[in-house]
Amino acid sequence: MKRSLLACTALVLTLPLFAQEEQLLGALLGTPFPSSLVAAQDAERVAWVQTERGVRNVWVAAGPGFSGRAVTAYTEDDGQALGSLAFLPGAEMIACVRGGSANSAGEIPNPRSLATAPTQEVLLVSVADGATRSLGEGSSPAPRPDGTSVAFLHGGQVWSAPLEEGEAAQLFQARGSMGGLTWSPDGELLAFVSSRGTHSFVGVYDVGEETIRWLDAGVDRDVAPTWSPSSRQVAFLRLPKDERLPFVARREGQPWSIRVVDVETGEAHSAFTADEGGGSVVRFHESAPLLWGAGDQLLFAWEPAGWNMLCSVNAAGGEAARFRSHVGELEYVTLSPDRRTVVFCANTSASPEERSLYTLSLPGDGQSEALMGTGRCDWS
Repeated sequence: MKRSLLACTALVLTLPLFAQEEQLLGALLGTPFPSSLVAAQDAERVAWVQTERGVRNVWVAAGPGFSGRAVTAYTEDDGQALGSLAFLPGAEMIACVRGGSANSAGEIPNPRSLATAPTQEVLLVSVADGATRSLGEGSSPAPRPDGTSVAFLHGGQVWSAPLEEGEAAQLFQARGSMGGLTWSPDGELLAFVSSRGTHSFVGVYDVGEETIRWLDAGVDRDVAPTWSPSSRQVAFLRLPKDERLPFVARREGQPWSIRVVDVETGEAHSAFTADEGGGSVVRFHESAPLLWGAGDQLLFAWEPAGWNMLCSVNAAGGEAARFRSHVGELEYVTLSPDRRTVVFCANTSASPEERSLYTLSLPGDGQSEALMGTGRCDWS
């Protein structure tokens, strides 16, 4: 009897602790999580995806205060992905993708077993009132610089949807699976990657002439096209074919390179080739594997000595320069709209668990300046 009384007393005393732990766990699991941050090129405005208790919505914030607010109004955790945000010129509209990618059987993820099969759609969202319009099934939206249309991928091909009147239509037909959509600054040409299994080509579609040009095509994997400010040249990464078994560590290989092509004449040259040994296998970030900055400086990540560091080389070719004031692992990098300032996030060899933001002027002397993060970063 005494033991039973003690057990009941202990249970009554611990119930509030269990309740507190449950509340704490619920608060932790319900903490809002931001992702997919993008910035407008012609306005003080940013957008991101906010996930709270499984519900995903697009949020925006405008300067100078940058107070965030939701522009979409999804209320259920239906398991549907939301991302690939891109501002349209003027920053009054945002293109995004809702729904996950199809599996090998062509099925879109449906974790809630919804009776109506979900789709992957390219959406156009108004920043002002959240009004949403579907541009069609697809992914990877690329707004045209003149703001008249949005190119996107559907079924491995390139489609385009006008912003005013009309339906989405296939922009052109090409062999392979398309990707890497990148408009020229003048909006007249669209660079893309045609993946063909063991190799891939970089192509350019001329909107006015309705023609396709293949740039310095070979037998390797050409990826990550980026445009010169003049819209006359395209640079891209060339990754040699690798026949090694999958899931095997690749520390060294046939060196990768950066190719630069004159779109009009087709003339091509190598601006950079990695050294043999360490750094010969490319390590790049999908968000910005290759950038064309002011002064014809090509920016890329290279790992010749154990750290994937930010480097540059002139588009005409020459020796690559590593930014001397920073030694650490590059994580994210972007360019200012005028291409004269580089902003990147990285740790340092001295403090590998800390993250800092750095700025770098182009063209410059290779010295970067710490923007934020003199100590440990506080992540939101």
